[in-house]
Amino acid sequence: RTLARTRAMGLLAGDAACPGLEAIERVKAMAGLILHKPELVEALLHAPDAEATQAFLAVPKLERPWRDYLAAHPQPALGADKLESPPLAEAPLFVARAVGAMASLLQVYPYLAEDHGNGPHPLRAEAMADLAPALKWRPWRRRALAWLLPALEGALRRREAWRLRQALLVERTRAIAHGIARQLFANGLLEAPGDLFYLTGGELFDALEGSGPTADLKALVRLRRREYADWARRPAPPDDFTTTGPVYLGNAFRAEPGPGLETTTDPDGGDDAREGDCACPGLVRGTVRVVREADAQGGAVPYAMPGEVLVLSHPDPGWVVFLPSVAGLVLERDDAMGHLAVLARALGLPTLVGVSGVGDWLRTGDWVELDSAQGRLTRMGMADAAEAEGSEAVAEA
Repeated sequence: RTLARTRAMGLLAGDAACPGLEAIERVKAMAGLILHKPELVEALLHAPDAEATQAFLAVPKLERPWRDYLAAHPQPALGADKLESPPLAEAPLFVARAVGAMASLLQVYPYLAEDHGNGPHPLRAEAMADLAPALKWRPWRRRALAWLLPALEGALRRREAWRLRQALLVERTRAIAHGIARQLFANGLLEAPGDLFYLTGGELFDALEGSGPTADLKALVRLRRREYADWARRPAPPDDFTTTGPVYLGNAFRAEPGPGLETTTDPDGGDDAREGDCACPGLVRGTVRVVREADAQGGAVPYAMPGEVLVLSHPDPGWVVFLPSVAGLVLERDDAMGHLAVLARALGLPTLVGVSGVGDWLRTGDWVELDSAQGRLTRMGMADAAEAEGSEAVAEA
């Protein structure tokens, strides 16, 4: 948390051995196979969902790499923590869009496909230069730092490796749950296989064992659907709120007044700015792609275009496949040691985390300056003005 307020987070940047980057390498390999097919790349980026999926699955060269990707990462691209999310094999569009974005970037900057070796990342050298005055004439601090950084890096690698194993375990559980759903639907106990996920585990097993108050699972699902529809019509509650007594009786789910991250003003241009914690230092300007949690749960699959600053209200780990093609990352609900922040830092991507309310503050197409080293996100122009200036991002190392 202390490091996140300075450029010192760059000391952890560029960890090529981070286990979570393996999916990115597979996406990059698939993108390299379609560089000579600009029509296909265009389709993967801009075609309607069904056409983009069909175009991706129809490429013979991608058949084996895609099969290998599914074997290593069978979990859904988005919403992998939810059992109701379909397996990746049934919904490949998100990864197909990521392959198209990566291929589009490689067409313009082919050197990104090259292996640049395992030397230290430039951000590390900059961070060490910033710390040099604090380390001068203090050998014990230098020794402590020399021990701390490898230890912290190793701990993060072990945690990421554990998360990958955990994801595979969740995927096996998902396969069992979907199998049960299909069986219940085939026996007429549900109106659709997906209805299973409107029930709690207790409701399901009580009905099957005959120990519950009702065996009518269809009625329970209809009740739950009405409740969900009512919740969807209400405004989303704040991240933190206080309740008194019975939770659903007399509570408005509103935030208590108190200190928080405030909107500031940019002294140079008068534009609003927001503050957060630095997960990876860097300076970038470009248009934003705002993805709220409700967008990821809707019918259309969200994705980002190359060179955009990606703004996420929910840090879904599935977005890792888009990190190499975006110019920067802003997370509303995460910290500098969160999964997505760790992977973004391993790539050296300018990343700001814990930016309260950014999903409602910005619109897709707004022109922003992300100075993650200073913990600041500044809106330089609204969506309409930003479109007139173009969407090409300018990044400073």
